[in-house]
Amino acid sequence: MKTTKLNPRAFSAGPKAVKLGREIVKHKGPDDELIHNITVWNGHTRPVKVGRIELFKIDLGPKVEVFRQGFYMPGDEAGFFTLTAGKPAGQKAQYHLAPASEYEFISHGLTAVKLPRKRNAQLFGFTTGRNFHGYFIFNTSGKSVSVSAVLNLEQIALAPGKRIELEQLYLADGVDLAELLENYADQAGKINGAQFPKKTITGWSDWQYFRNNKTQFDVLASAAELKKLNDKGFGFEYVIVDAGYCDHNSEWLGVCDKFPSGMAWLGKTLKNKFGLRLGAWFAPYVTNVNTEVVKKHPEWLVLDKKGKPLSGRVSCVGEYRVLDFTIPEAMDWLRSVVRTMVTDWGIKYLKLDGPNPAKYHGGCLADKQMTLIGMFRKTLEAIRSECGRDVLIEGEGIYLPSVGLVDTQRVQQDTWAFWTRPDTGDGGAKQNMKNNLLAAFAHGRMWHNHRENIILRDFPSPNHYMQKYLPGSCEVIMPENERRLQLSAQTLAGGAMLLTDPMAQLLRGEENEIRISKFLPPFERFGRRAGCRAVDVFTGENAPSVYYLPIERDFERWVTLGVFNWEDTYRNFTVPLDQIAGPGNWHAFSFWDQEYLGKFARTIAVENVPAHGCKVIALRKLQRHPQLIGTNMHILQGAVDIDNVSFSKGVMNIKVGHIYQKDRSVTIYCPARYKFKSIKTNARDVLIDDRKRNLLKINFTGRKRTNMELRFSS
Repeated sequence: MKTTKLNPRAFSAGPKAVKLGREIVKHKGPDDELIHNITVWNGHTRPVKVGRIELFKIDLGPKVEVFRQGFYMPGDEAGFFTLTAGKPAGQKAQYHLAPASEYEFISHGLTAVKLPRKRNAQLFGFTTGRNFHGYFIFNTSGKSVSVSAVLNLEQIALAPGKRIELEQLYLADGVDLAELLENYADQAGKINGAQFPKKTITGWSDWQYFRNNKTQFDVLASAAELKKLNDKGFGFEYVIVDAGYCDHNSEWLGVCDKFPSGMAWLGKTLKNKFGLRLGAWFAPYVTNVNTEVVKKHPEWLVLDKKGKPLSGRVSCVGEYRVLDFTIPEAMDWLRSVVRTMVTDWGIKYLKLDGPNPAKYHGGCLADKQMTLIGMFRKTLEAIRSECGRDVLIEGEGIYLPSVGLVDTQRVQQDTWAFWTRPDTGDGGAKQNMKNNLLAAFAHGRMWHNHRENIILRDFPSPNHYMQKYLPGSCEVIMPENERRLQLSAQTLAGGAMLLTDPMAQLLRGEENEIRISKFLPPFERFGRRAGCRAVDVFTGENAPSVYYLPIERDFERWVTLGVFNWEDTYRNFTVPLDQIAGPGNWHAFSFWDQEYLGKFARTIAVENVPAHGCKVIALRKLQRHPQLIGTNMHILQGAVDIDNVSFSKGVMNIKVGHIYQKDRSVTIYCPARYKFKSIKTNARDVLIDDRKRNLLKINFTGRKRTNMELRFSS
């Protein structure tokens, strides 16, 4: 690559005798893809401590468009930003590294850049995180914006002649950012041995409604409702109990008042009575100051530079201390807790909160030859070993050390009902949905994406997140346009589908059962087209609004287009069809509106997208005979709700196999040369609506499998 020649520099304490070497292990085409394996060694006769290593520094020019991916923690903001030389960088990563000046902009693990008037983008990324944290620093203080690739070796000591393998560096250049990101994710998944669940994770987790205040009876009440839905074919599998099932949120194996029967009993009850699998939240890296671990094993705690236990006041367990898993006895304790959860409780899902490097800032590990990232990797290996392959692990911490050791990874913060925080205007559902969509390239390549839980409730939670910031406040109710955006983003991006509201209250009428049926069952896809792709990238500070997902079934191929409006007013969009669907003429059918938009070529005008809302459109290639163009059953309009469609000699056969078929519809486009004659069906009832020219809408209440035979004359 022309602009990414490595020029390594090591910053060490002591003799300046650190040497670096690199090996290019892959070079595919001119200016396309370079993968670097890098080593560092001590060429001096005395030990050397190495802090950070700058692998390259590039001057990009006076102005640059930057894509930053939140690979540090799920709350790390992903997005597109414009950096200008001589001006403060403005946006900071939520998890920045000190010292950070106003002219520094940090992207952890991965970034991409595009220069004005240049056709190609360049991607820089670390594909591994086994021992060291890799990140990219943009600096705007000079006449040119620069970017540096940095690895933090945490003052690790190198003995004379000692050689260490660093993290793999991946560099790529190309026109299509989506292709660059997917190729990067393929490489990261391959080198780390990425693991995935056999099918999309579905179920229920209590956190976004109950938070710490649920009881075992709350959990069982929702499990009973899940079973009723499963009897109808919805396919929920897991019930995940989040924080609040044990004292101090960190006396893991104890019994607390809210769960008096214990977690082993709960696991057996969920399995035997409701046919569901138990999942449990686990945050082993921090522990409340009042736990038995703190009292009996102070030698397991991370110490600060003054030799006192590292501590903090704000965490998921309250005031806390931090555990040092470089101490063998602490690692043994970690293994024993996970082993008990797996063997005695019967968990099939471990919701692992952390590891979060920020909690360890200012601390010193007992083993001076192990880095923080190395320790995290060792703990993940231990947890994976105790869980085996039958227990799914959800990672909720730093990304790269988790690849190959977790099955699913959080890619956003907790789900909230508010669009932006009412006290600060930051975060909220708006940023979460952006992160979710922008992480779609990793789904099915590095892990199974997890966006936390789906909020459907039309009633406030008394336990809502903002109470600690705005005491006495009432939770906002998520409006319908934001609910639709949430469901559409998740369906297109791919990943786990977990409900979170008290199910009996949620299902008091049929409305939410219908909503659930519009995104369940999931469309199972892995590999090259697992997640959607962004279209309108590198457009300044704007988040992409246009995404597409190619759908392939045995009977048809089509494209699902998602247009998302992040603004506070209605917007119109013009979408390039050639880029996302290909040449030719395309039918466009809008799912949420149940509206046929017309036939389009080259571009499609998507108008009146509501504020904080979206439109999801099925794009199907124009045929010369009657064809199905849309349904009102599932967001992907045919991917899971239709078993088969065929047309031959004037006869169209449609087989519907969706889980909810009460008052549903399919829409057919009928060219002018064809005329509808009759329908033969096993549906419970059917009503044909042919009032609109060239359109045939079949309203029906079906069975488990509904067959329709439509006859046309021409």
